[in-house]
Amino acid sequence: MVLKELDLYYHLFLVCGLWYPVPKDFFSTVAFIAQIIRNLLFILPWFVCIVSIYFEGFKESMSGTAFFFVIGLINNVNEIIFYFKRYDTHLIMNMIKRSVNGHSTMWEQEFIKKRAAILFKLVKIYILIMGSFTVIVYMFLPTLNAFLEYFDIKTLKIPLPFRGFSLGKLKKDNLDRFLEFGGLMWCYLGIMFYINMQVAFFFFIHYTATEAELVCEKIRRLRFVHDERNFLSDKVSKTPDIITLREIILHHQFVLKLAREIINYFGLSMAVQNNIGALCICLNLISALSELHRDHSVVIVSVMTTACMVAQMFSIYYFGHYLVEQSNMIHIRLYQLPWYRLTPSTRKGLIMIFMQAVKPIEINYQGVARINLPTFTQAMNAAYSYFTLLKSTIDE
Repeated sequence: MVLKELDLYYHLFLVCGLWYPVPKDFFSTVAFIAQIIRNLLFILPWFVCIVSIYFEGFKESMSGTAFFFVIGLINNVNEIIFYFKRYDTHLIMNMIKRSVNGHSTMWEQEFIKKRAAILFKLVKIYILIMGSFTVIVYMFLPTLNAFLEYFDIKTLKIPLPFRGFSLGKLKKDNLDRFLEFGGLMWCYLGIMFYINMQVAFFFFIHYTATEAELVCEKIRRLRFVHDERNFLSDKVSKTPDIITLREIILHHQFVLKLAREIINYFGLSMAVQNNIGALCICLNLISALSELHRDHSVVIVSVMTTACMVAQMFSIYYFGHYLVEQSNMIHIRLYQLPWYRLTPSTRKGLIMIFMQAVKPIEINYQGVARINLPTFTQAMNAAYSYFTLLKSTIDE
């Protein structure tokens, strides 16, 4: 069941542009080229936002185009990052699959199965809520707007990319409608990539935390083994219920290796996303403030988008903090072992794990941009600082 769900998400990441097939034969080569074309269809139109901002003017673009420019910048940078890290995706997924197959005892399999069920439920809820919200705001409402405009019905002012090209025209021509359709498709590609990038983050982080939790459970079970011979690092257990020190050491090393790969994979991406995300929140607040007494539809959409982005950023920082907490539990479990009745050689083996567990597993980039809850408050403070600075600049 777990492997079936893994394959499902593997194909989901492929469809949404998160990873690239390895071009080994004709079909994989075609799929690889199609993936590049798919991502280029998002990257290249992004430059149109620059021209649109120029036509609209900086202040007018605050109600939509500038936001899409910044949020598009996040996706563009991440698509380029994941292209150069395309082999790491396969490496991490293969490590997870080998780990799932490597849990031979019944209690380990049940442990992984329960945690996987929780993960898959969380991911489905996240996709349902965030996906529905973004599709309604950035696709359904603009499409409804275009339909109502066709019958000369007064519509809401829904932000869309490339809006500056039709500014000042009384009626839309074919080019305007083409740009509107292109903006909708551009939003669709960006939404699919952005949501599934976060799904991949939740998936990898939660599984790493689950493996760390499994190490804690093995240490807890080791604590209640009264036969000291079971602590020997060179002893291989033939009884499924017996946990050996050697098994714990190997499992902990696997967790550290998996964590290193995930930090290398997501470190720069999350640093870019969350720092620029603070700027997106700032632009939304500026948009809501500037249209407060003119167009309430822009205010409503801006406030809803701000709430959505804050929720997305909080979920990322929460899962990063969850990984830190689970890795810290390894240190606590080791501290609770009955050290007084262990042999010096056994203590030496445990001290090696103890020293490695002192430093928690934390998603970061070069030691900065740490993904935890204290950093989330710093990101919100940064968004408020950007808001006050930009507001004072516009007022002047």
